[in-house]
Amino acid sequence: MNALALALALLAPALPAAAQAPSMGGSGGDAAAAANASAGSATSGLSAAQADPKPRKPKKEKTQEPEVAESTGGVKILGVDDVYGGTKLRDPFMKLSGGGVVAAAAVAAPPKEFDPEEFSIHQLELKGIMRDKAGMMALLSDMNTHFTFILRGGRLYDMRKKAVPGVTGVIQLVQKTVTLTTADKDVQTLRLGEDADEAEE
Repeated sequence: MNALALALALLAPALPAAAQAPSMGGSGGDAAAAANASAGSATSGLSAAQADPKPRKPKKEKTQEPEVAESTGGVKILGVDDVYGGTKLRDPFMKLSGGGVVAAAAVAAPPKEFDPEEFSIHQLELKGIMRDKAGMMALLSDMNTHFTFILRGGRLYDMRKKAVPGVTGVIQLVQKTVTLTTADKDVQTLRLGEDADEAEE
């Protein structure tokens, strides 16, 4: 009996250690499982990175362009008459010089209205003879006032298309001459390219 008790006493410290061994083994297994799970997640992350090797481009923000306000007023296209008001008064046979149209406009715009009492057929110069559907017409110009006159149908008209009182005329196309006659029988013959002084000579 003493020998059996002694043997049990010697084996008693070893029994708790053997009983604790499975629990230690279990904690070790949990640690190993956790390590394997961490390694697996790292491997899956690496696989995902390898599957999408192209880096993603950052999205560009859209910039809003400033709005341009539309003009409410209409654009008016200017014609020749709007820019230059002397088209109907300027002598088309007169050469432009210096300031071009500006110089011609200054000559074309008379400083005063036409006065029949100051008018004289001896101050006129024949600028041209033309023909249209209505017949022949002659263009004359006053050398002093630069007024323009038109002889058509035997009557002389000023730039306002009003007949000059008492003045009649005849156009000679072949001779390139115009003969004017006043109410008091004063006669003046004008030749194309000559002024009144040269015609009188």
